[in-house]
Amino acid sequence: MIELYTWTTNNGRKPIVALEEMGIPYRLQWLDIWKGETRSAEHKQFHPLGMIPALVDPDGPGGEAVTVWESVMILIYLGEKTGKFLPTQGAKRLEVLQWTVFHTASVTPSMDQFMLFRREPDIASPTLKEMVGKRVTRRMEMMNDRLTGREYICDELSIADMAHYPLFVVGIAAGLDLGPYPHLKAWCDRMAARPKVARGITIMPEGYVAPAKRPTEIPGGWPLG
Repeated sequence: MIELYTWTTNNGRKPIVALEEMGIPYRLQWLDIWKGETRSAEHKQFHPLGMIPALVDPDGPGGEAVTVWESVMILIYLGEKTGKFLPTQGAKRLEVLQWTVFHTASVTPSMDQFMLFRREPDIASPTLKEMVGKRVTRRMEMMNDRLTGREYICDELSIADMAHYPLFVVGIAAGLDLGPYPHLKAWCDRMAARPKVARGITIMPEGYVAPAKRPTEIPGGWPLG
């Protein structure tokens, strides 16, 4: 059975959403990033930077066990393994991969900075915050345009949607206003209405209570990241 080493962050939830939608049996191994549980030498066998998520598949290509790390790479791997939500060839495959890579290379860095500045408004200059705000706006406008007349980013549900959506869940919680972007908001609503997506977004470690304030460092002196 596939094992997913993960936590409740947006990156940690992307593979859970995919596993749920693809109907793949899996077991979650929760690693609390606030307690430094990803920084152990044992976990670095699965993720060399000591982060989440990391997936271990005992039945990988050719029947060999494989380890896959980085959330978007896990989505691509699962799409190829199952033949679901990632076309196997042609222009449609390129389209899905392009929007998936756009998420990790362009949307995520801007949104991460936006959310950091919302949590800690004094950490950056007004100029830097304005620049990041403009970058986020451009990407929201682009995605709103893309979703005009479409139910999903590439027409049908794909790993591109599974990559983007958990980040928007966190962004909205941090104060991202989707009011000016009605097509993007409608897409978020459609994703939220999917039972398997909802489970992937809401499943929690048993008994876990989120910290009231996000720490700036985790045990052992390791900075976040």
